Amino acid sequence: MDLIEIDAASHTGVDDVRQLIEGIKFAPVKSKYKIFIIDECHQLSKSAANALLKTLEEPPAHAIFLLATTESHKMIPTILSRCQKFDFKRLQITEIIKKLEFISKKENIKFDDSALSLIALNSRGSFRDAESLLDECMSFSSGKSFIETKDIKELLGIVEVGEIAKFVDLLISKNTKDAIAFINLIMDNGVDLQEFTKTLVFYLRQELLLKINTSFLNLQNSGLSGQELEKMKSQTAALDQKDLQKMLEFFIDAENKIKYSAIAQLPLELAIINITQQQN
Repeated sequence: MDLIEIDAASHTGVDDVRQLIEGIKFAPVKSKYKIFIIDECHQLSKSAANALLKTLEEPPAHAIFLLATTESHKMIPTILSRCQKFDFKRLQITEIIKKLEFISKKENIKFDDSALSLIALNSRGSFRDAESLLDECMSFSSGKSFIETKDIKELLGIVEVGEIAKFVDLLISKNTKDAIAFINLIMDNGVDLQEFTKTLVFYLRQELLLKINTSFLNLQNSGLSGQELEKMKSQTAALDQKDLQKMLEFFIDAENKIKYSAIAQLPLELAIINITQQQN
């Protein structure tokens, strides 16, 4: 009762804020403080934000406001100047793996060494996403005390780094036929092509950073095993920086088109043809 959350995306009006202000007058029921969380607060209308401003300037001693937003630059300056600002950043892959290991230990479930790395890589730096993926694996593998990497691939429809590396090898050797066959095979095996492309883009970005400067990528921050990192280095050596940029551009474009395509694999097939048959 002492924790009130408001979604500003759907409660944007001044009347919604006035109703909130009315509730602020009442003391907390059980706790020392009454906490008001306003999520996506940048979506408050200007009149609503101004109505809230007076309360933020002189809040009751028992009230604490948490204004959550992904676009703080859209907040009016007078509100920003009255707040303490905390920026939350994406986690390193190693940090996510460490936390996942802690959870799995508490749940008495063991994983392959590469399994948690696979989950962490597919979370894109978000621990909430990593925890959701881990929870899916535990739910669908109920009764099993040991979860293998292949189980995760089947459950989540994702491809591990080793498979991505094989696909990139086909692009480097300009093997159009086998690269297209690879895409159709993983789709037939239940892999989500959009998730595959996201992971591929993530992988190619790491190769581009490695090409620009080797210090950008190491075992600690990449989430890759030593063998995977060596493979990435050998692939990077065989490619020009412009080649990597082109690959990224084609696959980013393909990722955006997959969900609207009548034939899911077609944008990827076109990207493969452009990459493998382009003239130097």
